[in-house]
Amino acid sequence: MLSLMFPLVGCFLCSSPGNSTDPMIANLIHDTEIKQIRYKNWMWNCFVNSDVLVEVGDTLFVDQKLWEATIREKREVWLAGLIAHESTHAARQINMGLVGWIILYGTNTKFRLDEEKIASIEGWRVYIKREEAIFDYDMRGWAREMSSSTYGNIITYEEALLFVRETIVKLLKNHDATILTNN
Repeated sequence: MLSLMFPLVGCFLCSSPGNSTDPMIANLIHDTEIKQIRYKNWMWNCFVNSDVLVEVGDTLFVDQKLWEATIREKREVWLAGLIAHESTHAARQINMGLVGWIILYGTNTKFRLDEEKIASIEGWRVYIKREEAIFDYDMRGWAREMSSSTYGNIITYEEALLFVRETIVKLLKNHDATILTNN
């Protein structure tokens, strides 16, 4: 029960205001469900790995060093895809109710997998819309993440890779773009 209450109560107590005013970030979160960025403190490590991004309601909780490095590196397309992914979760939490969504996400693996698939598709749309090259190693990385302990091993790597590849091909057909591979 404590791990369920932590996202609802402890998020703000265990974080500090993050950089939402950087022009690139402000532009990326404009017109999305994400309204603020907060930096996680050391207490988050009791619940999630430090490099894991957590979205609760309209707030994205991030590791300060990783977030600021990403901004410095100007990884705008990656950040735009991430914001689209997390904003999809936020919109669905608003529609369903935050507490109900968190309970289902934490206890129902089918629900969690479906939510991650829906949010991932929205993130991948950003890559395709911006005509960012998608390499096979990108797809393998997304499949590794989706099948990892971060999401509770809710899908095998092979199943995740098949889902990623089939979905990217469908998205590309709808966008009339090409897929690049790099084994």
